[in-house]
Amino acid sequence: MAFAALLLLVLATAGTAWQQANELASALGPLAQTEHERQRTVLLALVAATLLLACALCGWVMHRVLAPLRLVIQVARQLAAGSGAVQPAEDADDGADDGIAAIGSALNQVAARMQAHAHELQQARDCDALTGLPLRPRFLAACAASHAPAGAQGRRLAAVCFDIGRLPSINASLGHEAAEQAVLLTAQRAAAHVASTTDLARLGGGRFAALLTLQPGDTALQRALALQGALDQPLHWQGHVLDLGVTVGAANNAEDGAENGAEDGEPLPDLLRRAEQALHEAQRVHSTLGAYTPGIETARQAHLGQLAALQRAIERQELVPFLQPRWCPHTHRVVGAAARLQWQHPQRGWLPAPDFMPFAESTGRSGAITRRLLQVGIDLLRTDLGHLQLAVHITSTDLRDPGLVPLLQTLLKQAGVPPEKLLLEVAAGGLLEHGDEPAPRLAALRALGVGVAIGSVGRGPTSLACLQRLPATELHIDPGLVGDADASIGRQQMLCSLIDMAHTLNLVVAAQGVSTEAERALLQAVGCDLLQGDLLGPPVAAADFVRRYVPAKVTTTITTTTATAATPAANPELEAEDNPATQARASASAV
Repeated sequence: MAFAALLLLVLATAGTAWQQANELASALGPLAQTEHERQRTVLLALVAATLLLACALCGWVMHRVLAPLRLVIQVARQLAAGSGAVQPAEDADDGADDGIAAIGSALNQVAARMQAHAHELQQARDCDALTGLPLRPRFLAACAASHAPAGAQGRRLAAVCFDIGRLPSINASLGHEAAEQAVLLTAQRAAAHVASTTDLARLGGGRFAALLTLQPGDTALQRALALQGALDQPLHWQGHVLDLGVTVGAANNAEDGAENGAEDGEPLPDLLRRAEQALHEAQRVHSTLGAYTPGIETARQAHLGQLAALQRAIERQELVPFLQPRWCPHTHRVVGAAARLQWQHPQRGWLPAPDFMPFAESTGRSGAITRRLLQVGIDLLRTDLGHLQLAVHITSTDLRDPGLVPLLQTLLKQAGVPPEKLLLEVAAGGLLEHGDEPAPRLAALRALGVGVAIGSVGRGPTSLACLQRLPATELHIDPGLVGDADASIGRQQMLCSLIDMAHTLNLVVAAQGVSTEAERALLQAVGCDLLQGDLLGPPVAAADFVRRYVPAKVTTTITTTTATAATPAANPELEAEDNPATQARASASAV
């Protein structure tokens, strides 16, 4: 634009000079006109030279400016297309000005950095930052490219999934540095067992996957066993010897696929999924090695169906509380009730708690079920059970819930129920499994005033140290130890020792599962404080229990003979008793 203005200015000046020269020539004579013609010719030549010079200058300037601009446009288009191959600015014009050349150089640097950043993003999306191993999508793509469809070319392949079982414990106790070292070491050990690092992937956390090529005579289980042995070696870290607890699951697509349910030519994602199923099953049964079988998939499908049905049961309140009387053998009176939920299953009918509670606990649904039972139980204590104590079974998982004590405090306060009317029973096995962790929570329950019972004593390990350190008020003998105890001298001695030990610790002893008169007589003779079982009254719906046993509804006395005891269903001669724990301890002292 500046050169165009300059050209117009030259032309305007030349035109003005030309017009003034013509006017001057008209006023002069012939001699002056000749001189004027000569000057006009010179002026025209100067104007023409100026125009040519201006045009040349404009062309040169435009070339110097537009060439870099064209390069900028080209680079922008290349960057927009994701290309990093940018023509260097110096190649466009060897005589380019340093400033314009710097523009091209800067654009090249931007392109290189963008390309490097795109590569980093791709790596972050496809590879694990800690180990550098591919993640699941890249792993499957790389394996599909290098191995073709599994088994399509007659190659025998095995997918293996393995998990560092103790990684959460390592992270919690020693920190993330130790956990990262465990992951890195496991990746390095596993890399020695695969043909290429593209055949090894980190799926997340402490879980990895690998694709192995089986040689003649190999099986997936053999290779998985060898891998498990190599991976599950202790880790030495800062003076600590860490047990990794590696579990391995395997599935193969090969000719021996009939043994694990896989099919020839199976897609890699399906093969990997089946290896993961084998891993889950091995972890479920606390094994270190698992191989895929068709039954695993069938069981998992049934598991998912049962999980959905249990969730619907919780939402639709198909879990109904049933109560069973707790009877004092020394006063012949009902002193409390034990509450357990039963599932009114649409297809299978009534299911007792042992048929679904272990499944609910393993799937994280026991908390909702326990909250439902506590709400219903405390409401029954408020409205229908009078002075009877209610025993409610909770799982060790429920006990670890930090919201349990505040929930009970709120429910009891809202209902106006004295805390001592509620007794919580926890299985001894679950308490032992978590070491000293349950003790503070049990102490908080006792501080609230709620009774605590150690249940299922006699089934599995139960140590005296456990009974001593836990703030319990009752000890419940498992039905497995009570059954046929009258016919076994060994069981009778165990019962006597267990009851004496519990009384030494000032614990009330309740025997569960009493089904015969001989068992009842034996337990009474050895000093058992409370009895519970079908002999004395089967579990019934809450309304039926209230009608049969609550003093405000009926006043009856139980009668027993040496031959047989009348069950409440046939002859409900029962009388409820206040203050069950005090009465039971007094009776035990008298015996």
